[in-house]
Amino acid sequence: MHLLILCSCNQKPEPETYLIPSDFIGKVNILFNQNGTPVKYKNVNGQEVIHTPQIGEPVKYENGRRVYEIPASGILLTQFKDEYGFVDRKYYSVDATGKRTELEVFKFEHFKKDSAGYVVKNNIQKGVFGDGTSVSYGNMNLKAQDFYVSAYNQLDSFFTKEYLKNFNEKVERITRLKL
Repeated sequence: MHLLILCSCNQKPEPETYLIPSDFIGKVNILFNQNGTPVKYKNVNGQEVIHTPQIGEPVKYENGRRVYEIPASGILLTQFKDEYGFVDRKYYSVDATGKRTELEVFKFEHFKKDSAGYVVKNNIQKGVFGDGTSVSYGNMNLKAQDFYVSAYNQLDSFFTKEYLKNFNEKVERITRLKL
């Protein structure tokens, strides 16, 4: 058992690069394992269902890093397998000419007196919030990652019931799943 723990500690996730359209703001969702292999699960009514995932974007590497090209919808289906751990992630805003500008990743920290929040120096600077957030959809254990691209002063607008409902409907249309 001790050897198993040592082996699992030595497994390091691959570094990742995220390419995001320069005009994009909002929630980004990356759904992994979208390779067309049927998955059996129980739906919300307890019935067994087989879902065949869409065929996601093929695996792509650049300089030894996984590359995720985020579409204008903010929802990427990828054939990459999900990985966990401390991942070296870099986020770039990409303009129409292909020029990349690195986005700052805003850290969530705990402060004194039981408060917490993002550490942001400039409320109008666009960056990444929620770096490394892993999620799972429904009973089928569909693995995904999400984060937000925004300025701090716009961030609350992506947590309204209406925005999140519309986003989930978009995920359902793209994946053909009922979440």
